[in-house]
Amino acid sequence: MKLKEKISTAKRIILYFILLLPLVFIGFKIVLPMLPSSPMQADAFWANKTNQTQTYDGVIIGDSRVYRGLNPQVLGNNFFNFAFSSAGLSEDYILGAKKLLNPSGKRILIIGVSVNSFTTSALKNEQLSTLKKLSPKDVWIRENLYPFLSYFDYYNLTALKSSFKKEYYYNTYHKNGWMASSKIPIDSTGALASYQQQFASEKFETAAYKNFLKTISQLTKEGFICMGLKMPTTIALSNLEDKFYPEFSTKSKADFKAAGGYWIDANPTQYHSYDGSHLDSLEARKISRYIKGKLYLPHHH
Repeated sequence: MKLKEKISTAKRIILYFILLLPLVFIGFKIVLPMLPSSPMQADAFWANKTNQTQTYDGVIIGDSRVYRGLNPQVLGNNFFNFAFSSAGLSEDYILGAKKLLNPSGKRILIIGVSVNSFTTSALKNEQLSTLKKLSPKDVWIRENLYPFLSYFDYYNLTALKSSFKKEYYYNTYHKNGWMASSKIPIDSTGALASYQQQFASEKFETAAYKNFLKTISQLTKEGFICMGLKMPTTIALSNLEDKFYPEFSTKSKADFKAAGGYWIDANPTQYHSYDGSHLDSLEARKISRYIKGKLYLPHHH
């Protein structure tokens, strides 16, 4: 075969390969189970959350119970959920949230207070730190292109394994920082094992807790309205947390109020969790409506 013929054949093979790629991709999309949540939309969600340019009347902070469990839209038109996975209530994190509050606005800071937020690992705030390291270019791509490219979402083995086992974690991502979630099948004991494992190797950082109260005290003196609550969990998980740090729920409420903050009591028996730790979207709206009724009554402790 002459050289020209070889080159021509190679070009045709490459062209056929390029033309077939979309068909192969579509075939995989048809054969593989549909992802319950979009990884690309998740990346866009977190990039948007970490790189806010506007300010708000109210900002919500805490861990995954908070970003899944509190819907800012229910609280008001100018609220933002600035909660992160396994977030620790460090001074840097709280002051970062403070910067998102409009100086001439209501200046309300809603804080999901959890014993987990004062463990050694949580206080590193690894997710937030990693997101802050993204370059402006990466942030722009995630915020502006990923939502339109989500049809080409990548699959990972964990997602495929869960799908074949008919276990689905549904997440819907909102610009206001809220992640509406649900899980199938519902298992109110689902989170217990991971927390048992976590608490076996974790340490409660007393100094960080005291510094948290000092920060709340300073903010209230500056005129900020700090409102704390313990997000509802199952009784079993709450008991497990109390074993890790006895009577934290009672103590944190009293300490928070002594620091000048206002406490919102949320009855855990009135809310149902899909894994023992997190609220689905309907329950999130329910507790958000409850909190809204407490927002503008700061004189009630």
